[in-house]
Amino acid sequence: MHQMKPGDFCPLIRKKCIGLKCSWYTQVRGMNPNTGEHIDNWGCAIAWIPTLQIETSQQARQAGAAVESFRNEVVRSNAQNQQLYLDYIEEQKKSSGVLPANVTPLDTPINMITPGEEEEAMSVNRLCFIPGDGSLQIDGVTFFDVHLDWVPPNIRVVNWYGDEWGGEIEFNHEGGNPLGHKPHNERITELGEWEKLVDEFYNEKKRREDAEIARAEAAEASRDFLEELRGIRTQFLMFSDWTQLPDVSLTEEQKIAWSEYREQLRNLPETVSDPKAMVIAYYNNEIHPDWPISPQ
Repeated sequence: MHQMKPGDFCPLIRKKCIGLKCSWYTQVRGMNPNTGEHIDNWGCAIAWIPTLQIETSQQARQAGAAVESFRNEVVRSNAQNQQLYLDYIEEQKKSSGVLPANVTPLDTPINMITPGEEEEAMSVNRLCFIPGDGSLQIDGVTFFDVHLDWVPPNIRVVNWYGDEWGGEIEFNHEGGNPLGHKPHNERITELGEWEKLVDEFYNEKKRREDAEIARAEAAEASRDFLEELRGIRTQFLMFSDWTQLPDVSLTEEQKIAWSEYREQLRNLPETVSDPKAMVIAYYNNEIHPDWPISPQ
C-alpha cells in the first residue's frame, strides 16, 4: 500500500525546511500515541504539535480515570465505616436495650447539593444537627452555617438514628448541675419538635438550588454573543490563512472559492440576525444556515 509522507515545505519561511539551522527543529523521543511505535526522530516542533496533543489528551483521560477510581474507594470506605457503627449500635441495643449515650457517630460522607437533584422523600433515616458550627446533616448530605434561633442554647448535638432506633439530645457542659458535671443525654423515641430540622434542611436545600440557578441565569444573560461570534469568526479566518499564501498548491478556482468564503466570514457580524443561535450551534457541533461553509 502506498505510504503517505510529509512534505518538506515550511509555511513559516515559505521555502524548503532548513533543518538543523532552524531553532524549532528538535528531537522527540517516546511512543507514538496513534501507532504505539517508538519515536526517536528529529523534526519541526510545530509539526509535532498534533502528536503531542493526542498524547496529552490520553494522559488527561488516564488521570481522570485514576481520580474517579480513588473517589469510589473513598466512598466505599466511608460506607463501610458507617455500617460498622450501625452494627455496634444494634449490638448495644440487643445487649442493654438502650443506645450508648457517649458514642459519637463516625463521620458520614459529606456531599453538597447540586442543582437539578430530584426531591428526596421527607422520611429521615439519619439526622445530625450541631448548633455550634451550624452543620445540619440528613442521610449523608450536609449543609454548614445553618444557624437556627429557635434551638435552645444548651443543646450541643441532636442525633436521630431512624424510627427503629430513635435518637438522643446531647447537652452542653454549661448549665449543668452546680458541681459542673455533664448533664445526662436525653433519649428520644420520635423527632417531635425536632421535625422542624427536616423542614429547615429542605428549605436550605431549595434556597441554595435557587441561588445556583439564579447565578447560572445571570451568567447566561451577561454573555455577549456577538463578541463570541466575532471570536469564532476570527478562528475560522486564522485556520484558512494558509489558502492565501502566494505559492500554495491550489487551483485558481479553489483560490477564488476560499477568498469568497473568507469574505463571507468577514461580513458575519453585520449580516447575522441571531448571533446567539449561531454561537450555540457552534459549541454544540450543529449546523446553522448562517455559518459559511468552507470549500472542500
